[in-house]
Amino acid sequence: MAQTPASTTPRPLGDLLRDAGLPVPAAIDREAVITAVADDSRRVIPGALFVAIPGTEDDGGKYIPDAIRRGAALIVASIGCKYADIAGAPVVRVGNARLALGHLAHAFHGWPTRDLLTVGVTGTKGKTTTTYLLEAVLGAAGHRPGVIGTIEGRFGVRRWPTETTTPSPVALASIASEMRGAGATALALEASSHGIEQERLAGVSFDAALFTNLSHDHLDYHGSMEKYGAVKKRLFTEGLAVCPGARAVTNIDEPLGLEIAEAYSALGPVTTFGRTPGANVQILAAHATPFGTVLDLRVLGEPWTIESPLMGPGNVQNTAGTIAFAQALGIDRGVIQRGLAECRRIPGRLEPIHEGQPFLVLVDYSHTPASLEMALGQCHALRSPGGVGRILVVFGCGGDRDALKRPVMGRIAAECADVVWVTSDNPRTENPLAIIDQILQGIPAAAAGRVHVQADRREAIHEALAAAAPGDIVLIAGKGHETYQELNGVKHPFDDAETARAWLREHTR
Repeated sequence: MAQTPASTTPRPLGDLLRDAGLPVPAAIDREAVITAVADDSRRVIPGALFVAIPGTEDDGGKYIPDAIRRGAALIVASIGCKYADIAGAPVVRVGNARLALGHLAHAFHGWPTRDLLTVGVTGTKGKTTTTYLLEAVLGAAGHRPGVIGTIEGRFGVRRWPTETTTPSPVALASIASEMRGAGATALALEASSHGIEQERLAGVSFDAALFTNLSHDHLDYHGSMEKYGAVKKRLFTEGLAVCPGARAVTNIDEPLGLEIAEAYSALGPVTTFGRTPGANVQILAAHATPFGTVLDLRVLGEPWTIESPLMGPGNVQNTAGTIAFAQALGIDRGVIQRGLAECRRIPGRLEPIHEGQPFLVLVDYSHTPASLEMALGQCHALRSPGGVGRILVVFGCGGDRDALKRPVMGRIAAECADVVWVTSDNPRTENPLAIIDQILQGIPAAAAGRVHVQADRREAIHEALAAAAPGDIVLIAGKGHETYQELNGVKHPFDDAETARAWLREHTR
């Protein structure tokens, strides 16, 4: 694949607009030099092009005057943006400012994903793990892959912070461009439902997209499971459909995965995976071992046995999806196995914390009902034969997010764990005790004696670790890899894994 040099070089305005597929009004100076593309007026530099994005809570049009004061050379705004009428600078009107932003950002950087083997991963659970697995397998196959997602942007030793699972088009295009310039040849990219809905993937050139699963989450934003699923499907029917030859990889155990397979089959190639008979990669059985999981598969009719160092039923699904993608790409079975074997630790995903203690401590990002139930199910699978040892769980629910899942998660914790600590997650701007009260509403009265309430997350973790006995399993759920806790709208340094490690180092003899 021939690579275009990374581009942050200033570009003539007319060329940039044409490259992005936008109109070039006769009245503007087509030779004006554009130095950057921005959607945040605070990041405008002299000569930048500012795109005013109409938001759900705020309108970027209000910041047009600030962008002009900072030196914006051109404003791009929606047709209905009233603030652009008095901009005092050249304005280009567009039907969809979010789409325009993506195309402008990627055009400015020389369309970096066109030079990368780019695969998007969407689903409620498993996006991060799957991108790590794809990175490992693509690396084993000779590619030089980067990853962009919930934890960070990463290529080789380089790291880029990401504020959201799917970054803004400006950040995404910039990171992809830097990766390409540093020698990357492939990119595994997490595609969140918010990212799809808000057109953050506009301008990305996909070679494939992979669907993992769909379960309860983000209903505060999407309104219903039907609307939530429809957004996920758009990655395939809209994002992938405009990329000739792009492949859909989908889990047909899920009703939505089957819908995706049926809808996309008229648009491009489809590879399926799951336990469902007829899947291109069919999961026949999975066996937990002290070292991970052994998967028995049928791959295009041929029996395969694959070993993975990752644990848990969710990772069986993630591994099968990765194999389906790799097999469709023509990667050899031995190379796939070698890549999977190299993917041993994913931060905050059933991450074991070992400091010599006589019980198991796991930190996991499970923050939805399905992911919490799955993580607790894995704890049961890891219990010693005969069910000796208790399962202790520490969890909370995020503030300013889907409140409907709070009592559901309380019920799951009480049903699946022996002892429960209900605590704070990221309360954000909500009252932590009000969130805890909603969680407690789902806990049956008969289980109340096994449930502790401790709003201070650090203290809750300490209490659970102090209560653990030899053979027990302590699951610290909800925040996973995060290194902060947001209270009253302020992010404070906090790390579940480091909190557990510090206590264990002090108290383990």
